[in-house]
Amino acid sequence: MQIYVSKDGQLFGPYSEENYKKYIDSSAFSDEHLICVDGTNWVPPFEVFSPQKNKIDKPTPKTKNLGTLKKHNIGKKIKYVIFVFLSLVGLAVFIGTDYNIIALILFFFCILIPYVLFKFLLFVIKGAKDYKPKSQVLTDNARAFVESIKQTKRLASVHTKIILKKGETAYYSEQSKLFETRAVRHYQSGSAGIRVMKGVYVGGSRGKSISNEEWKHIDDGTLIITNKRLVFDGFSQNRNFNLSRIMSVSQGLDKIEVSIEGRQKSLVFDCSNSIICSTVIHICAQAENPSDLTDVNLDIQIQEPK
Repeated sequence: MQIYVSKDGQLFGPYSEENYKKYIDSSAFSDEHLICVDGTNWVPPFEVFSPQKNKIDKPTPKTKNLGTLKKHNIGKKIKYVIFVFLSLVGLAVFIGTDYNIIALILFFFCILIPYVLFKFLLFVIKGAKDYKPKSQVLTDNARAFVESIKQTKRLASVHTKIILKKGETAYYSEQSKLFETRAVRHYQSGSAGIRVMKGVYVGGSRGKSISNEEWKHIDDGTLIITNKRLVFDGFSQNRNFNLSRIMSVSQGLDKIEVSIEGRQKSLVFDCSNSIICSTVIHICAQAENPSDLTDVNLDIQIQEPK
């Protein structure tokens, strides 16, 4: 069972049932957290976990039909027969080699190698089936995040170190990196041309300096989204823009590109989930009060980042 946890607009998980119980026992979760165990419904943590029963309530598994049970029992019997057969062969080898323990070890070693390789192959195949690309994982987490917003009809506020203005609330805060384009000059060497005679060349050119725009890491800091502003609080540089000036937000796997009105160059910020970050920006920019989305259309389309 995979358990997702949502708090203050941020999604955590998935957690195993064992780890989730440890968090419950350590009182790490409160009524402000929301828990999802079925991929759809978000409820307070203590509605899915019973300390008295010490178990997590989940849908009752489907009963296996008779044919499935018979196949399972036949498989167990075949494994038992193979085990007995190999044991008898090993005993025969041990006796036939005058009780040579080395021969017995080599016999079982020759059997163990194919068995380990077979198990490893099954593990690889299962891992390939269960593998999800990063873009799909981010998309699934974003869908769970949006589903939690639809359930609670609000965007949870978060704590931030910046000084908020009157009537301002923060809804997103995460460690980030700021990237901007900078003009970088490269020198392109010239050519001497074709030599016609001693000291005379035709078609030669001089070297020249060429300027190109390249993305450059500007600073590390914290990306904060409030109901009024987008703020980057860096160690040496800061950026501060009203949400009304944001023209567009483009998503990457772990970055968002923000275009600002009146600014020629875009800004790029690192984020753990670009879809969630972009969703928070859109909600804060469009809703009058992100803490109360009762009358807001939450038909949010989730697109897998590229």
